Order: sequence, then C-alpha cells, then structure tokens
Amino acid sequence: MICLRCTQRLQTRVPPTISALSTLPTLRLPARSLPIRQPPSIRTLTISTLPRPTLSAQQRLESASGLAAAETPSTTSTTSTTQGPLTLVRGGKRDTYDPSHRVRKRRVGFLARMRSRTGRKILSRRKTKGRAVLSH
Repeated sequence: MICLRCTQRLQTRVPPTISALSTLPTLRLPARSLPIRQPPSIRTLTISTLPRPTLSAQQRLESASGLAAAETPSTTSTTSTTQGPLTLVRGGKRDTYDPSHRVRKRRVGFLARMRSRTGRKILSRRKTKGRAVLSH
C-alpha cells in the first residue's frame, strides 16, 4: 500500500499518461485540520480492589486483654477503617516460624510422618527415590 506522500512523489516523477496512479484522486489536508492533542494535566488513579477490614492497635490490645467486652458497648464494631500506625490485616501473613528443633521434629519428623497416611506416602516416595535422610 502506498501512502499519499509516495503517490505525490510518483506523480511528479512519472508523466501522468503512463502512471497508473494518476487516476487516483489526491487528498490534501490543511496543516491545521487535525486537532492538537494536549496531554492530560491531571491523571486520576482508580483502585479496583476494596481495602480489607483492619483492626487498629488500640482495638487489638483491648481484645487481646479481654477488656473490650467489659468496657465497650456491644453496638460498636470490632473492625475499623481508620489506618493507625500499627494495622493488622485479617487473613494476612503471620510469623509462624519457630526456629526450634523440637517444633520442627514434631511437625516434619519421622514419627509425625508415620502417624498420617500422607506422611507414610512421603516416606515411601523418598525411600524409593533413594534418599539417605527420609525426614528430620
């Protein structure tokens, strides 16, 4: 496909009787006919997900100590949308790693593997693969 500039160049170089493109109408647009697009000065940000309900630090301390039920009326909500300095997201990640050999042996040790059916399957897979260490 040939652009308009190329057809104009061809028409000037080749005589119009020989040129097959001479039958095409030439379109000339004025220089200012196209609108000049201004960049947007203010860009808005849309958030597609809603924030999760959070607990403020004060509410966590009260609920942990058991004073929340005695001191606050039952009409108040336990969730707050205010963002305090320390906020806790429900269902978020928690620090559950306890670097203790006893805890590790209790969770993933040989006897723990022998207690459950899936643990026995893990041990049998490791045994058939030829692992020297079957579990912790």
